[in-house]
Amino acid sequence: MNISIKKESFVDDRGNAIYILSKSGETFLLNDNVSMCIFRFLTDKSNVDTKRIIDKVREVFSLDHDYKIENDIEDFINQMIEQDIVEENFESSDVINGY
Repeated sequence: MNISIKKESFVDDRGNAIYILSKSGETFLLNDNVSMCIFRFLTDKSNVDTKRIIDKVREVFSLDHDYKIENDIEDFINQMIEQDIVEENFESSDVINGY
């Protein structure tokens, strides 16, 4: 899955917390290191594959592959999609392959 922050989302990164205003007008606060790391990575990049996000979190927090984080990160991303803050994007190869 490739994701990016929706253009309609307003993001205010204050260093120790990230405030997000969604398209629907809801405000969200990210203030833990992992969620801020993920969101900052999405801010710096566009159309990011979840595998790259997982690799980034492993790198930043020095986690080996025995430490399972995939489900937690996918849950966080799915919550952000449900809150209308990020969106899933399809690569042209996905469309060609019928996904």
